[in-house]
Amino acid sequence: MLLFFKRYNFEKSKGELLRYYVVRIIAACAANELRIPIIVIQVGCREITGWKLGDGAIGILFEMGKGVLLTTTSMPEHKPHFFYRNGLSIVFLSFFIAAWVAQAFFGWKQHNDELMELGAGQIAFTQYLSSGHFFSSTFENFQSEFLQMAMYVILTISLRQIGSAESKDLVKPEEVDREPDPSKKDAPGPVRSGGWQLKLYQHSLSIAFVLLFLGSWIGHLYGSYTDHNEQRMLRGEAKQSLSLFLGEPDFWFETFQNWQSEFLSVASIVILSIFLRQKGSPESKPVDAGHMETGK
Repeated sequence: MLLFFKRYNFEKSKGELLRYYVVRIIAACAANELRIPIIVIQVGCREITGWKLGDGAIGILFEMGKGVLLTTTSMPEHKPHFFYRNGLSIVFLSFFIAAWVAQAFFGWKQHNDELMELGAGQIAFTQYLSSGHFFSSTFENFQSEFLQMAMYVILTISLRQIGSAESKDLVKPEEVDREPDPSKKDAPGPVRSGGWQLKLYQHSLSIAFVLLFLGSWIGHLYGSYTDHNEQRMLRGEAKQSLSLFLGEPDFWFETFQNWQSEFLSVASIVILSIFLRQKGSPESKPVDAGHMETGK
């Protein structure tokens, strides 16, 4: 029989020190118990390592030869607020909306200037939002971003870069390469279902980015082609067919000037993360990591 009686102090964020007394009796067979390190908890200035016990217990904490059964009731539960849990997506979506609104406003102003130069009247902001000019300027950026992410997700499966925080380890197997476990309690539905659903779900991220890229590329083509013909009509010229439009440099210039910047930005973080650090960022290696240490 293993008997553990222990008291721990957990410091709250406000600086107030509260004591939580936990008294548990653990009955276990030490010879047959498989203890696998799963957690390290910071208590004050001390780090305490935890071992998995099995059903009915989260873990057992040891410090200086003594231990305590750690259950869901032995520690205070402080559920992070909504923004803390979703801050990254909220902030970036807010930046996106603000930038998109600014793009639409200034694009409307620029387009009206172009219309006046061609001898046409100005259009309202709501009309501009359905114009080829707005579609083209919006989706030419969207498609390059989604292409960047699709290629990044796919190429990092097999390609490596020694020393980069963005690369998988050169030798050691990675957690992302292990076979999915359908018995895992919080496993997504397709993992539990198996079969074709699992096969599709295993590649769902890259599939989503590829579809977003293709949809955005079509949106860019539609907007650029529409805007091109609108300008031709204002100059008194006939509309041009799509095949002839694709043979001209305008659309491809818009496309490749965005692609090259996306490829450069990915190459930059892959290479710069070899030698440079940012403390606290998950996109950087630890500050004291060696330059040739690969992965995060």
